Amino acid sequence: MVYSYTTLCFPLINIFNIISNAEIIPELLQSRCNPKTIYEFVESYIKNPKLGKTQILNCNKILDEMKIDTSSTEKVANILNKSLN
Repeated sequence: MVYSYTTLCFPLINIFNIISNAEIIPELLQSRCNPKTIYEFVESYIKNPKLGKTQILNCNKILDEMKIDTSSTEKVANILNKSLN
């Protein structure tokens, strides 16, 4: 029995990458998920610590943008109260 798998091509998978529409976190999926590529990425971060610091800074910016002033439960309660009144 022969199985055929189609390789799906999604430009970005990681939530940080999707939100920023850029590859902040390396997407080492499918053909890019191999020892050589993983090694190259890890080595580049070791040799250039600024890469990691920039990555953390960019992720923190996204997290700050996602923060809300109230809890999600409180938001839902306010929406329900408004719709019932």
